[in-house]
Amino acid sequence: MGIECPKCRYKRVPTDQAPAWKSPQCGVAYEKVAAMASLQRDSPAKATQYEPPSPRSGKSWAKEIALASAILIMLGGTWGYTKYRDHQLQEEQLQRELAAKAAETKRQADLMTEAATRKRSATDDSVLNDEGRRLLAVFKDRLKDPDAVKIRNLKGGTTPSSPYAICGEANGKNSYGGYTGFKGFVVSADGSVWEQSDDLLENAAWCVQARNIGCVPKDLVCVP
Repeated sequence: MGIECPKCRYKRVPTDQAPAWKSPQCGVAYEKVAAMASLQRDSPAKATQYEPPSPRSGKSWAKEIALASAILIMLGGTWGYTKYRDHQLQEEQLQRELAAKAAETKRQADLMTEAATRKRSATDDSVLNDEGRRLLAVFKDRLKDPDAVKIRNLKGGTTPSSPYAICGEANGKNSYGGYTGFKGFVVSADGSVWEQSDDLLENAAWCVQARNIGCVPKDLVCVP
């Protein structure tokens, strides 16, 4: 019986011309194939087999999808709330700035109105009636330089001793041409004049008349 090749299983026949140690079919050496087969039997290698992952169940996929959806919704809600809150804070800041600007505008307008009123009271006798302007002229005629005198805080009214009188503050020039400073004055209907003075008696008389008209506080104590 001819030799069977351990690799290709070909059995030699007498007519084969290949050497006796070589397979006429596949050309390998019999002893080499036999040695390798013996080595594999003595220390067989454990083949590594690929184990595909077990398929997930439908419930597992559903849970993961639900969890991912919940996370996305939560993130979206947080982002949306943050944007809304930022917008709300910006609106509140804008409202505060507008309110502050409006308050400042009103304050400036009030100051301008007050300044204009004071300026008019200081230089314009339109706050007086015809009788008041006559009495103001009487007062100015007493001064050294009537045209240069500065008048402010004019007011007209009645007193217990006069049907009409005026009061205010005047800053006139002295003999050297310098202003002496604002001092109060009162002129009654008969042309009588009272002026604020360093003299206690004269100053008390002026104070009483000015208090009756309202140029000084009603509760001011006028004592000599």
